[in-house]
Order: sequence, then C-alpha cells, then structure tokens
Amino acid sequence: MIFAVRLRDLENFFAYRWGPTLADDEAGRGDLYVAASHIHRMGSPKVHIPAWARLWAPWLGEDECNTLIAKVAATGQQWTADELGKEMNLDDATRTSLGIKTIGAVDVTKAKRQRRARSVTTRPSG
Repeated sequence: MIFAVRLRDLENFFAYRWGPTLADDEAGRGDLYVAASHIHRMGSPKVHIPAWARLWAPWLGEDECNTLIAKVAATGQQWTADELGKEMNLDDATRTSLGIKTIGAVDVTKAKRQRRARSVTTRPSG
C-alpha cells in the first residue's frame, strides 16, 4: 500500500528535518497535515491520526487533533510524488541520501529520476 510506504518515507524525512518530534509551529503543523492526509487514506483515521500525533506532535491538543481529522476528511488531499516533493521542499541530494523512494524532488523531475535509475541498472558489471 503506497500510503504506508510513503508515510515511512515522510517519517524518515521528518526525523531528518525536525528530530524526534515536529516543531510546534506553522511548518510543523503543515508537515502534520501531510502525514495525517496519508494516515487518513490507510483507514481508521480517528484512531491512527491521534496515535501518530502522540509520537510526532506531542504538543497537539485533543481539540486541535479533532479539527485536523475533520480538515483531512473534508479536503481529501492527495499528492503525486513530485507534488509532494515540492510541498516538502525535498531536494534530490537529501532524497537520495535518506533513501526516499515515494516522494519526488523539488529539483529533479520524475523523468530524470527514471532515466537515472535505468542508467544505473543497465550498466555492465565488473
């Protein structure tokens, strides 16, 4: 399931960007919204979003969490890999060093990443 794999990539990037928890500010809330949107797609958002937030956004109160769940349900936000890369401002060097596969890069298109991947897999060994 792409949402679960992408959530792991997001967590990897959040740990790089923020450390063990998201920042208690507008940027941290933006990243929380992105994560919650993916969690919502995996089912049981009223259970899983608060559980995830307890780990990554311990500053999030119950009322704000309920508002977030309602917003995510109402918007149904989805991103392509490249759209999400732009949303996260994830550059290709960071994407590559973190081993992120399901989020694009702000500075390298999907077509260029695919060409690069093909050239790596078609090189002769030895």
